[in-house]
Amino acid sequence: MNDLVIAESSEEIAARPTFTPSGRVPDSPLRNPKHELLVHAFVQGLTGRDAGLAVGYKDGPGLKGNIARLRLHNDQIIERIAEVAPRAAALAEIHDAWILADVKFFEKASLAPFLKRDQNGKIVLENGLPILDFSNANEEHYRLIDEISHTKFGPKLKIRDPLNALDKLMRYRGLLRDKVALTDPSGEKPAAVRFIVEGAPVAVSA
Repeated sequence: MNDLVIAESSEEIAARPTFTPSGRVPDSPLRNPKHELLVHAFVQGLTGRDAGLAVGYKDGPGLKGNIARLRLHNDQIIERIAEVAPRAAALAEIHDAWILADVKFFEKASLAPFLKRDQNGKIVLENGLPILDFSNANEEHYRLIDEISHTKFGPKLKIRDPLNALDKLMRYRGLLRDKVALTDPSGEKPAAVRFIVEGAPVAVSA
């Protein structure tokens, strides 16, 4: 009796699931939920003990080393980081663009939209001081307000500070640091500090 051979169509072959070198379906979450959370912690810049604690691992003397080994030697985690990181970077760029747009807007922050004016558009003064008037302000103008309160002298208005927004953006992007890292990116080895001695760079471990 001859064996029956059924040929697969090109559509059926194309529909077969493909797998990564570690045996995963591409762009799918890791089966171990903590490993998936760990991937996102790594992408956010956490390393070693901080990453482990962030995803719920119990603290202990071996935590930092165990997390570092997962980061460097677990093939599925390494693959997943390569999938998640580009998308996270793209979202960060979009988020940064929104912040920069606001910084540009706040850079021109002024009380002018909230001051009373006469028919000729000139600011009305009372006892030498401008008078607050919200009747001509629109929704975009209201975004410039950081704080509004009432005092015994009348309403008090505080406009947003563009330098504060810029400072937050720079810290978010890692351009400003309050601390100096004492370890390398793996969180395991000491960081290398470079000095210039008679014109020649010298690497010294921290």
